[in-house]
Amino acid sequence: MENNYPVIIAVILLLVFLLYKEARRANRARLFLRIAAVVFAVGALAFLFFPPSYKTVQSRDGERLLLLTEGADNSSLQSGNYYTTDSSVLSKRSVRGVKYIPDLAYYLQQHQDLAGVSLYGNGLEPADLKSLNGYTYDFHPAQAPLGLLSCSWPGVLKQAELLRVEGVFNNTGEGPAKLLLEGLGSGLDSVIIPAHTSSTFSLKTLPRQLGRAVYNLIALTGNDTLQNEKIPFQVSESPKVKLLVLSSFPDFEYKFLKSWLFEHGYQVVFRTRISKDKFSTDQLNTTTLNAETINAATLAKFDGVIADDEELSALNPAAMAGLRSAINQGLGLVVRMNDIKTLSLPASQFKIYEAGDSTIKFFTPVLTGETAKLKPLPLTQDIYIRANTSEQQLVKARDGKVLLSTRIAGNGKITGSVISSTYQWMLGGHPDDYALFWSAVIGNTVRKQEKDNSWRTVPAIPVKGKPVRLIYQAATTAAPVIDVDSANLNPLQNTLIPYRWAGDFWPQHTGWNQVKINSNPLEYLFVYEKNDWESVRQYQKLIDNISYAKKHASKVSNPKVKLENIEKEVSKWWFYALFLLSVGYMWFETKLL
Repeated sequence: MENNYPVIIAVILLLVFLLYKEARRANRARLFLRIAAVVFAVGALAFLFFPPSYKTVQSRDGERLLLLTEGADNSSLQSGNYYTTDSSVLSKRSVRGVKYIPDLAYYLQQHQDLAGVSLYGNGLEPADLKSLNGYTYDFHPAQAPLGLLSCSWPGVLKQAELLRVEGVFNNTGEGPAKLLLEGLGSGLDSVIIPAHTSSTFSLKTLPRQLGRAVYNLIALTGNDTLQNEKIPFQVSESPKVKLLVLSSFPDFEYKFLKSWLFEHGYQVVFRTRISKDKFSTDQLNTTTLNAETINAATLAKFDGVIADDEELSALNPAAMAGLRSAINQGLGLVVRMNDIKTLSLPASQFKIYEAGDSTIKFFTPVLTGETAKLKPLPLTQDIYIRANTSEQQLVKARDGKVLLSTRIAGNGKITGSVISSTYQWMLGGHPDDYALFWSAVIGNTVRKQEKDNSWRTVPAIPVKGKPVRLIYQAATTAAPVIDVDSANLNPLQNTLIPYRWAGDFWPQHTGWNQVKINSNPLEYLFVYEKNDWESVRQYQKLIDNISYAKKHASKVSNPKVKLENIEKEVSKWWFYALFLLSVGYMWFETKLL
């Protein structure tokens, strides 16, 4: 303020001098206006040097935290101070000055003025996303990575069940990519993905071993290997399914089916009609099942029945009533039909029609959902089942005509088949096709054997040293004893679903880890290396973050608004305009004298 005194004194002296000159002027017309003009001019001049100020309150949005993650595009980054929660980004990032945040939740707690987070790349882990509640989330996603984006396969297979490996592959390269399913040192199935294409794929094979195994899914471009991922799975013995086979006469179809069921451990009773009231009975893999008399009590001991239409039509009314009752209770029935005119009540539920072509000596059955067709059968197919929306078409011919269809009856199922000679696969040296066909037919029809308990892990791809949650669902609410790799989990009960339990652990060993739950048989969990399935995990993180941004970004309508008292100056342009007007009036007024 002391430095301003000379200017203040000069302005005061100027004002006094001008007022003195106006008061001594001979022409005193419009004196009041001229004095006012002098005062305004000098006052405006003074405020140009010392503009007045006033106090006010204004709101200011908090700053945004700029975060980088793996996959961020440098060209999309703007100027600012960038941070990262991923230490690997520090060594790969070409942007200088990136700062590392070891714990995002703690950092946000220490910086309460932050309004939101702008994130670039593949996104944050689920645990970090939970800490963003109350903040706007501006996500700039990276491009989908090259390679596998998703992949799934059954972890546990039954004997003679296909292993299906399905997913999506993103080929951003200039040439085609080959996906190869490899097991036991040999290629099992493959598919080609064109360049610049994101395409679904399906690879299949029939494992020949029992127990645990690890196959490989390999992605190749030319001679370069893009990815080599592990496909762990387990093959268990076929369940002890109890079957009753009713034959009106012995034929090759029943002969080969009898041998196959015996070799694969099915508990089977074969009853073949010899005459009107005489039967030949064979018991395979069992001595406890008897089928001399067919009634509801007898059929309750079986999971499924395979019979031809003629034999079903020959059953007495009591046996047919017992069969209907058993089917309503969950029994499965497979009916073989060889003529357009059906004889029994179960067969009459399927509409049979004739559409054979005598010039065609081979036909190829196709299982529903299978892209790889079964081998052709060397015979003419004359009859088919008319498609019905209330039935599941399990097997079709190549032209789409239905060969085998399943319908629900009470709690059970009835399957109608017009394929007469599947044993031709065995004679032709294709036992895998025969096994695949009958495994699908029997598995789709017989009484389901529900497990009392089940478990899964989150994430589905457990990684060594990373947190994993095991979720166990039981038939009772009793607390389970869960051990993974000899470490007890101490699970917590779900408050809403009391028979569901969850326990967290950190796997310390890669490969197969033992899982022991109560007194259940020993099971296994496969733990992966840190770099396994990297593209799949990164893409899943990308999807999770996009979904989170859509759900949460607009929920915070007034994020972290900060109110503050500030002092603002009046614009000097107002005083400059007032000075010009005042001086202009004094100049113009002299012209009127």
